[in-house]
Amino acid sequence: MSKNDTNGKAFHALLNDLVENILRFADNPGGCAEYITSQIRELIGVRLVALVSYDPENNPQLVGISPHKKEAEWRQPGITEFVTRAMIFDMPRIIDPARDPEGAGLLSAGIGRSFVIPLSVGEDRVGMLIMLHLLDDAGAAIILDAHIRVSRILALILKNSMVYRVLEHTVAARTGELAKSEKLFRTLFEQSGVGVAQISSTTGRFIRINKKYCDILGYTPEEATSLDFQTVTHPDDLQPDLENMQLLRSGSIRGFTMDKRYIRRDGAAVWVTLSVSAMWDIGAEPDYHIAVVTDITARKAAEDALRESTARLNFVMEASNIGAWELDLDDHSMHRSPEHDRIFGYDELQPRWTYEIFLEHVLPEDRTMVDGKFRQAVLTHTDWKFECRIRRVNGEIRWIWKAGRHQMHESEIIPRMAGILLDITERKQAEDSRLKYEQQLQQNQRLEALGILAGGIAHDFNNLMSGIFGYIDLAMIENDRNRATELLSKAMKTMDRARGLTQQLLTFSKGGAPIQKVTSLIPFIQETAQFAVSGSNVLCRCDIPDDLWQCDIDKNQVAQVIDNIVINAQQAMPGGGTIEIQARNIPHGRTEHSLLTDGNYVRISVKDNGIGIPKEILPRIFDPFYTTKSTGHGLGLATCYSIIKRHSGAIDIESEPGKGSTFHIYLPAVTDTVSTAPQERTTAAKGSGTILIMDDEDVVLDTLGNMLEALGYTVICTGNGMEALERFLSERAAGRSCAAIILDLTVPGAMGGKDAAAEIRKTDPDIPVFVASGYADDPIIKNPTRYGFTASIGKPFQRTELAEMLERHVHTHHG
Repeated sequence: MSKNDTNGKAFHALLNDLVENILRFADNPGGCAEYITSQIRELIGVRLVALVSYDPENNPQLVGISPHKKEAEWRQPGITEFVTRAMIFDMPRIIDPARDPEGAGLLSAGIGRSFVIPLSVGEDRVGMLIMLHLLDDAGAAIILDAHIRVSRILALILKNSMVYRVLEHTVAARTGELAKSEKLFRTLFEQSGVGVAQISSTTGRFIRINKKYCDILGYTPEEATSLDFQTVTHPDDLQPDLENMQLLRSGSIRGFTMDKRYIRRDGAAVWVTLSVSAMWDIGAEPDYHIAVVTDITARKAAEDALRESTARLNFVMEASNIGAWELDLDDHSMHRSPEHDRIFGYDELQPRWTYEIFLEHVLPEDRTMVDGKFRQAVLTHTDWKFECRIRRVNGEIRWIWKAGRHQMHESEIIPRMAGILLDITERKQAEDSRLKYEQQLQQNQRLEALGILAGGIAHDFNNLMSGIFGYIDLAMIENDRNRATELLSKAMKTMDRARGLTQQLLTFSKGGAPIQKVTSLIPFIQETAQFAVSGSNVLCRCDIPDDLWQCDIDKNQVAQVIDNIVINAQQAMPGGGTIEIQARNIPHGRTEHSLLTDGNYVRISVKDNGIGIPKEILPRIFDPFYTTKSTGHGLGLATCYSIIKRHSGAIDIESEPGKGSTFHIYLPAVTDTVSTAPQERTTAAKGSGTILIMDDEDVVLDTLGNMLEALGYTVICTGNGMEALERFLSERAAGRSCAAIILDLTVPGAMGGKDAAAEIRKTDPDIPVFVASGYADDPIIKNPTRYGFTASIGKPFQRTELAEMLERHVHTHHG
């Protein structure tokens, strides 16, 4: 028998064996493939036999190879390229690499002629049998004759192999996934950041509990599994929890979530969010449920703190009249706080409010400004604030301050604005009062500056008047006609100098320091007012109680104030009318006037029904030189203001155009003093001795010296304090004493009377030293003994006043 016959019989025996053992190989496709490839290689005589299958994406997968050690050779690029290209074969083919372009890859791998048999089951291509590098053609011919039977058997084997591998892979994969899932579940359960527990749905006992749940409760896992959820639930939260569990067991709900409190092992309460899920089918007997808890104690504390803070903020906002608002720019609707609507006069929050409703409350005079600022803020995406006036529901006008801030989307569209509203009416009123006070203060400062100027002029004028009084007084007692004429001539020259000052004195002629005495204002006020309107078409009606307090005043200056105000009232009523004058006692602490200290005052009110004063002019009516009249110098009311201020009082005005004006004058009252008038002396007492006098004005030295000589004294004249001190010391060194010293208070550019008196007192503390000055309101003139002087005398003075002062002090010293 030939070799081919032998091989053919062996191959058919192989086929029969495969058919008989197909079931045996079904659960071992790998072993089947190895058996087939090894038997075919031996029977046919090839270098390499491989059984290849296709995966679902038609990629070739090696199932078996013989010899097994040649698997590395199978992976050569040329062979793998050939195997990939061979997938297109639908019939068995012998490939000659030297001639067939399909076998080009084999040639590069050193493989000769090869044989490929496609394997199919029905219409499905499942793989192929590949024999590489045929040693002869006999074996290929045998297989080619039997290729149908071979291909069917091998295809079934491959099909079984793929099914098994898929099942094997699926089972392995699912077994691995199950293991992974169990491991993942254990990890999640034990290491979860929230508390997780398996709880019996019938008893409520913890079956399984993780560490986080135990930490929340304060128990160990062993301790926790001996407890039920009812035991650790706060009593106030247990009933809602049990009601939810009843619904869960009945199948009405599949789960629930609630906030509740647990009682920890240490007795402290802890807030949690509890989520419960049923773990049984509807209709089945309850077994267990899963509970997940999150510790929200800190959140609850923060919420409580926020509520408390919000309540405090709302209280502060309500107490401060601050309202909050939010405006939707799409429909202009506004959400507000209750205080917002209360500012507009509503007793409760209104159900509907828009930006347009807000504008309706704004006064028409402010509405354009408010709307302009709002629209500008929307266009420019900026914050805004403004002050405006609103009319409340009851008609009352109030001031508000409103501020807004926008909220912008990424699209640069402002969807809404939010802000606050503040009632600033009281602040505005306070600002108006402060402004009025500042205006009055500025008025005071202007008048004080003017007073300094006027005081200087008055000082010079008083010096000149001293000469005038002195010369005339001496001339009246002079028997020598020539001497009297000389004295009168000097007086005329001095009066000529004084006349030059009169134009300057017009600026402040009636506002100097008052010479005050306690005086009754009854019937002084009425007499002064009646005199001012005498001969006019205006009547005065006075309302003055009999118990009106007395005042410490300069009667002439206060008369000037009443006279000026009454004349102004008369001029405000050119067609005639009635001036109403009222005087009232204002007890301690009830004046409520910004420029007055607490105390007792008398208020004098002068009211007319004339043309009134425009609002814009009112702040200036007390300004010096300001007048709306065609004639006059504008010092009338300024003088009144200065006089009343120097009396430690106040003067102000209420006026409305077309309705008239009312002036109010406040004067400090004296409630426990009786006024006494001093007795006037008509003769001058004589004296003797030497009197040293000092003054920087020659006319004062001349007249004072003559007065003293007329009174019987010897006179030494000096021009300043240093000269007076030196002369006093030289006379004392020569053994000659002075009966008294009279010093001028102020000497420009040299030592004045105050410093000179201090030096003299160092040598002789008892000698009478008098101060003379034209500044009648100077503290030294008012309180001479406090500054080392014996007494004071104001310029100008008459000889009798001088003699009285000397008689009282000098004669006592030298008697």
